[in-house]
Amino acid sequence: FAVLDIDSMRVANGSLRHGVLFKLLSPQAETDLRRSALTAFSKRLYVDAPQVERVLKQSLVLLEPLAQQRNWPTEAHHRCQTLLSWAAQVHEIGHAVSPVEGHRHGAYILKNAEIAGFSFGELQRLSMFVLGQRGKLRKLEIDRTDMELMASLLCFRLSVLLCHSRQTPNLRGTRLVCVNEGYRFEVSADWAREYPQSLFLLREEVNAWAKSDHEFNLVVVS
Repeated sequence: FAVLDIDSMRVANGSLRHGVLFKLLSPQAETDLRRSALTAFSKRLYVDAPQVERVLKQSLVLLEPLAQQRNWPTEAHHRCQTLLSWAAQVHEIGHAVSPVEGHRHGAYILKNAEIAGFSFGELQRLSMFVLGQRGKLRKLEIDRTDMELMASLLCFRLSVLLCHSRQTPNLRGTRLVCVNEGYRFEVSADWAREYPQSLFLLREEVNAWAKSDHEFNLVVVS
């Protein structure tokens, strides 16, 4: 205190720890730390690794055309891809408590977890994605004016929905497009007949987004 001429000191809610050192080394080191930390965290909670890969792959496939249609900057596109990667990795951690309310338990776990490389704010956002993978949108404490964030959330929810059978979904005959500030998911009549359960879940998704500021519609194309 005397050497640095400090008058007082307060206890902070967070700390810098290892994160700053990794960030100073290189962005790649920081990314690798977070990826390995999430992998270890999800393994401790017996997450289904193949399902993680399925949900992540479909999320990124759905996100790509939206990024192109909206002309997202490269940095914004990468940021959304990273968030989807994290969310997919931990979206089923709550199943270790209860498969029925797994999204709620998973969000609670992340809110109260300490994972190397992640700030408090990042874990809060990640917990909101895990909570928002299904159900109503009003429960989410996120910035609904952030178009990139909401588009990423939609892709994540659709991916979880389409992977409900724990098999790689067939997206042939489907298309996700931007419509003003909303979105439209187009499916062929043949696809609708072949996957009635997915069609039902998509219609439920339309109802979920109807009460938000971002419209989502389902269209069956003949």
